This record gives sequence, structure tokens and C-alpha cells, in this order.
Amino acid sequence: MNTRDFGINRLSVLLGTLALAGAAQAATCEGVYGGELSIAGPLSLVTLDHMAITSEPTAPRNAVYEQLVALDANLVPQPALATSWETSDDGLTWTFELREGVRFHNGQELVAEDVVASWERYSEVGARRFELEDIDRVEAIDDRTVAIHLSNPYGALLESISAMSGAWAIMPANIARELGTTRADRAEQVVGTGPYKVHTIVPEGRTTLRRFDDYTMHEGEASYNAGARCAYFDQVTYTHISDPSTRVAALLAGEIDLAIQVPGDEADRLINANHTQVVPTSPGARVYFKFNVAEGPFADYPLLRDAVRAGLDTEELMAGFGPSDYWRANNTPRFQEPQWPWIDQSHHFPQDMDLAQQLVDESGYQNEPIRFLVVPGGATGWEKAPAMDQYLRDLGLNVRMESLDGATFGSVRQNLSSWEIKGAGGGSLVGLRYLDASGVDRNGNPWPNLPDGWHDVLERALNTEGQEARAAAAEEFYELHAEFNNELWTGDVFFIVGANSNLRNIATDDSTASFWNIWREE
Repeated sequence: MNTRDFGINRLSVLLGTLALAGAAQAATCEGVYGGELSIAGPLSLVTLDHMAITSEPTAPRNAVYEQLVALDANLVPQPALATSWETSDDGLTWTFELREGVRFHNGQELVAEDVVASWERYSEVGARRFELEDIDRVEAIDDRTVAIHLSNPYGALLESISAMSGAWAIMPANIARELGTTRADRAEQVVGTGPYKVHTIVPEGRTTLRRFDDYTMHEGEASYNAGARCAYFDQVTYTHISDPSTRVAALLAGEIDLAIQVPGDEADRLINANHTQVVPTSPGARVYFKFNVAEGPFADYPLLRDAVRAGLDTEELMAGFGPSDYWRANNTPRFQEPQWPWIDQSHHFPQDMDLAQQLVDESGYQNEPIRFLVVPGGATGWEKAPAMDQYLRDLGLNVRMESLDGATFGSVRQNLSSWEIKGAGGGSLVGLRYLDASGVDRNGNPWPNLPDGWHDVLERALNTEGQEARAAAAEEFYELHAEFNNELWTGDVFFIVGANSNLRNIATDDSTASFWNIWREE
């Protein structure tokens, strides 16, 4: 058997060698207890059913539910409800030992059958269950031991089961089986082991959580979703305020304590006030462009895609998101993966406008129309759209930018005869199997002319255990991705948290805006 030791010594080595370093918080709960924390975010809390949904906000769900393992700020899986694990020599069985003394919010003690029942429900309703399609069954060996049996080796299993949205959350077996495929929307149905428990739920409105006094603390320093989780506040409320100016005004007026996802152009209002603070948090969201490589000029003239990449000034585009503290420009066509260490600037393309113009001339482009789709707001990068539109015109392309609402954009992008290039975006941490999805269109059809080896490299990454081996597979994939050039990376936008100046210990390495470990200094 291959035993995985995630003790302090191994963590110290990883912290020194991996590129993504997050600020670790205090390992012991030495802050000030008491009071209420009021949070407002741009999206409504549609449901607290952690399995069923991937959209923000995830922090309330992560405060209620926990998983077998959790990602730290270096994207390394750490013990959570499981204290240790080992794999069989053939890679088909992973065995987990559960933490002792863990209780659910309803008082029941956590046992292996809860993990089994939670998996059975997740396999039916889990929003990201496709990432775990290699799981054949989950077995309770005894009350403290769980075995995950795979149909094929899957080296990235730990990273996939530690996903922070659409998560394989652990709930009591009786609740999981009573719910079945029904969504858990009532307070009595939302029962986890986390530091906060549900008090009241007003759908799409105000949700209230209260401290769970019987919470069993994780070991280690707080880091991203792993380690210590100190529930300092007696009560936490989350309210939906969609308009960012209204959200900031509520914070300035003292109506809320924490404003999530403050736009860069609104952050100055908080910086200039004497009772508020601004905290940029990473990794945030990736913003990029997608070429239509099935139809139209970018399909007919592949050199035209290379031309757009060659002359692109990513810093100029990303400046649309506000001051440079709030974003990172990077035109590396890469994915930031929990499955391997981040490979920074592995394929950097220096800006060369002369080369870009030369490639346009050599491409054979005949001034065909190029429709450029964007959506105001959201993750598709509206802020950088005007600069991109001007840049394409400077290259001599016959571009027409079309601004669509979200619903229209969602339907139009499926019609490959309706666009040539579009804004795109999403969370910077993308599951491994999304890499495979990057080779298909929105209708699930493979893009034509994918480079040889595209799927073979991804399959090797899926079936390989160990971060170094997956990093090597990533390097190969980045080469293929750069060759194909169907997605044009421009950078990451950090999520900005606005807060009252008396709040302490706001994590800068957690763009989900988790609120455990925050306290108020009076």
C-alpha cells in the first residue's frame, strides 16, 4: 500500500517549493469572540445544498459542510474529515481513516456510512460528479474507515474530492437518503459538520448562520479551505445586493461589515474612507477570449489567431479592471490547476505588433466580418472589451462588437455561425477534466483540427498519481494548447473584499471570501 503522509514536515517542504504561496492564518483561535458579522455579495444564495450548485457565493456552504480532504493555499489536499489515506498498489482503491469525535449539527456522530450515503446522493445530483466518474463505489469498512473503489486509476482523486463548489459534501446518511435527488433548501435539511450551522433561510434573500459550539477543529494552520476554522462570531448573515455601488454604500453607511467582489473603480471610495479597508484576494477569476475554430475567419485562416496573440498588450487590456493591485496580466495560454503546481509564464508571448501585422498579411484574410461577443458585467471581461475591440481594428480586422445580456449570450454562443470571437471567464481554479472540455465547443462537439496527442496527454494526467508527474503532463498540454491557440489568456482579476476597518484576519489567499477566522477588534 502507498501511504500518504501529510504531516508538518511535508507541508513545510511544499510551502517552500510550490509557486502559489498563501498567507497562513493563526493555527489557534486567539481572536475575539462574539457579535454578528453581516456580509453582502453580488449573487443571491440560491441554495445551501453544496452538492447541487457551483455558483458563488460558496463561503456560506463551505462554512456549513465539510469534505474528506481540503485544499490549502498551495492547492495541496490536506486532512479534513479524513485524517489519513492510502492507495492500493494498482491505484484502484483509496482508503480513508475518519476523524474521531466529529458531530453533525443535529448531534449525530460522523461514521463511515454517512460518507457512503453522501456519495450515493452526490453521484445523482452532484454538479461536478463528472469529475468523479471513475468512482465505482464507496464502501464503509468499519465506522472509521471508508474505501473508494475506482474503475480506472485516477491520480487527481484527492484534488477532485476537495472541490469547493458543487462539492461532495458529507451529510448524515438519513438526510442524504431522505433527500435523494431533491434539493436541500430547508434549514433542517442543511446539516453538516462545519463551524457554522443554519439558523434561517430566506431563498434568494437573507440567510443566517450561527456558531456550532460542538465543532471539531481541523489540525494545522488555516490556509485557504484547510486547517483551523475558528468561528468567532455568534451569528453570520449573508444578504444579496447585486449593484456594486449599493453594496459599497451599505458598507460605508455601516449597514454591513463585509462587501464581496467590489469592482476596482469602487474600491477608491473605501480606501478614502477612514472606517473601511480594501483586501484584494487571489486567485480570483480568469479572463480570456475564445476563438471560433470551427467556422469563419479564425477557422479558415489559423495564422489570424496567431496574429491576434502576437500583438496583444495584456496589461493595457487588464487595466480596464482598475488599479494594477487588483489584477495580474498574463498571456500564457495556461490553466491554473489544483492538480499540479502552478507553472508561471511557461509560454509567454512578447508583444510584437510588427509580427502581428505580418501574420495578418500572410494569413490570407479577406476582410470578412468578425463578430465579437461580450456581456456587460460578470466574468466575461466586459471591462477589457473596448480595448480589445480597438486592438482588432488596429490590426485591420473587420470587427463588430456586440454587447449581449447574459441569457442571449448563453444561447448565441452555441450557434457557431453567429460569432468569431467572444469574451470568456470563470474561476481561476479549474478542475482537471475542464482541460478536456477546452477541446470541445458549447454543444459538446470536438473542435476540428485538435493537435495530435491532445486527449492522450490529458488521459495520462488523469491516470497518473503524484504532483510532479501531473505537472509534466501539464507542460505537454500547454505546448499543445499554445500550438492550437483556440483560447487567448489575458490574466486574472482578483476579487476585492471591502470591510470595516475593525475586522481582523481577512484571508488574502481565499477569493471565496470565507468568513471563519475573521474577528472584530473593538
